[in-house]
Amino acid sequence: MSVGRGVADFDGAALRSFRLNKQGAHGRPLSAQELAALVGTSKARILAYESERSIPEPKRIVDLATVLGVPPKQLSVSDAGYYAIRDMRYHTGRTAAELAADLGISRAAYRDIEREALLPVRDDGTLPLRLSTALDQPLRLVQRALEQHPVATARRTQIADHLSELFHQAGHKHVPAVVDASDVHLQAIAGILRRSIGVVCRLLNYELSQYRQLLADRAAREAEAAYAQSARAGERARAAVLALNNRIETAPASVASTLNRFLVEAMNGRQWRAVVQLYNTNWRLGTLHHVEDPSDEETWKALQQRGFIEEVGATNAVFPTERGVRQVRSQAARYGCLYPRIPAPILPQPRRRSQLAHVSARFSDTRIL
Repeated sequence: MSVGRGVADFDGAALRSFRLNKQGAHGRPLSAQELAALVGTSKARILAYESERSIPEPKRIVDLATVLGVPPKQLSVSDAGYYAIRDMRYHTGRTAAELAADLGISRAAYRDIEREALLPVRDDGTLPLRLSTALDQPLRLVQRALEQHPVATARRTQIADHLSELFHQAGHKHVPAVVDASDVHLQAIAGILRRSIGVVCRLLNYELSQYRQLLADRAAREAEAAYAQSARAGERARAAVLALNNRIETAPASVASTLNRFLVEAMNGRQWRAVVQLYNTNWRLGTLHHVEDPSDEETWKALQQRGFIEEVGATNAVFPTERGVRQVRSQAARYGCLYPRIPAPILPQPRRRSQLAHVSARFSDTRIL
């Protein structure tokens, strides 16, 4: 088979099946000649597509699918086992070079996305959103495609293996649960994550402290179970021990996924500094913050695109969204590891979802830039 420059997973049998099931002239099945005329090619070329002696370019696949009235993905059989970024691109009719240009990144950077699920390290965090828009797919599907890529899965497994060793060491009693820059497991993880040893060292020491706390919590629950004052209290304590055991056993894989996702989606330094500024200027839920440096439009625009803030009117006034509050609250410690020179945000007290929704409703009639 000669696949040339076309889509290697094109399904010629599916093309023939859809063509024969579509009505052509005089009520008969659509002929190869008729289909060729509708998409601007020859009958011989259509027959070559169906026998897979020739493979169409992404744009031609879109044209064929449009004429046949089916989604483009129905004309391909992906060997990825999931809806991959490459498949999404094929179904928009774009080449890799065209999509890279639309995203504003180099062809090499885009190639890393398709082949290895690697996003550029120096990104403002909006690339997954831009991919979602360019590919006309929900953001969750784009994120799932990146996470389920075989190379990404292998990376997480490698990180989890190294974390297992570090967490095992952290389980030793009366030994500090810390790792230094000379540790071979830390260095390996830093290489996999493509981050500096200093950043990864701070992140891992934070994760080790969280793991050590899980061990302490389990010991406390075990003591409660052993000395419970009632059968019911003992059952509750034993159930808590079982839940903690599961979290401890799955910690390496869970932390590997968390770290990878955090670093992929993390705000850059300018964005995090702007968020800290927003939270540390006597902000409270329901009030607006007037941006002191409106010239840094790119940073605030990126934060708005990512759903962390909303901008109200034409006065450079912003306030955090529910998603923004949740992101800052859950990831503040990790951002402190990533950007240690930026002060920590002063976090507001947790609010009920109804209160957060009320704040958004207050500004729903105001023009959002």
